[in-house]
Amino acid sequence: MKTMPAAEGVAVAHFESSELPPEGSPADTLPKPVMMRVETRPDFEGRFQPSRRLILAALTRLTSHMHVFSGDAGGAQFTMTDGLGWAFCAPIRGDSCRGWCLYVSSKGAADGGMIASEDELKADLRFTELVAQFIGSVRQVRLLQEQKTQLRSFFSPNVIENLINDEDVLTPAERDIFVLFCDVRGFSQKAELMAHDLKALLQSVSAALGVMANGILDRTGTIADFQGDAALGFWGWPVTLEEGPVPACRAALDIYRGFLDGGADSSSLLHGFSVGMGVVHGRARSVRPSKPRSESLDLA
Repeated sequence: MKTMPAAEGVAVAHFESSELPPEGSPADTLPKPVMMRVETRPDFEGRFQPSRRLILAALTRLTSHMHVFSGDAGGAQFTMTDGLGWAFCAPIRGDSCRGWCLYVSSKGAADGGMIASEDELKADLRFTELVAQFIGSVRQVRLLQEQKTQLRSFFSPNVIENLINDEDVLTPAERDIFVLFCDVRGFSQKAELMAHDLKALLQSVSAALGVMANGILDRTGTIADFQGDAALGFWGWPVTLEEGPVPACRAALDIYRGFLDGGADSSSLLHGFSVGMGVVHGRARSVRPSKPRSESLDLA
């Protein structure tokens, strides 16, 4: 608002993409947009209500739209808030903000005149587009940060770095891989003995899976799956093997030591727990399923 003196009200609005009706639909069929943020001047009277049609036009065509209310019949194309004479809407682009837009409206010209022309508003519209672009960029960065955080749960830092720097690393290919299987030994019996304290059992299993996961990730491996008390990790995809079985074997030793130390410590959540492991080698083929940005691995 401070950077746009002519504006009386600003809003960030959101339409669910799946709810967007065809442009030109009757007004009573238009869904109500979610007002994610609304700000008006302190002296603004009444309720600031952005035009649904103007928002819909901007989001449907993915281009900025401007409307200057003239008071004639043609001005009925978009419904304006009482007392306001113009409005424009800029879509906020990006995967993280689909259906978002930035809406600005006011009474008259920036110089205090009662009527503003489209030519007078072009600079403000351009500024609004830049702000919308900035919002989209910030949201996209946050989305990438969240995705990177999620990746850390399954990929080692080395693998994540390769994924970020080279998108082609996910291209389906046949590779030599080493797979590490590990699970808690005697878990069923342990679960029966701890049936009276399921919370403690869950904490112990979480600690066990944590040791397995850290062992795999710390040795540049990738976690393929967790199943109950077991974990599966592999090396060789998406980053090609350079040291053969060495990382997988080192991970197995790290996990073994973690269980050995924890099992001998009466205060540890792993007290009384032990682990069984196996390392296998073979050819594997990565397959890109129907969903984008996702990969699976088929063991040949």
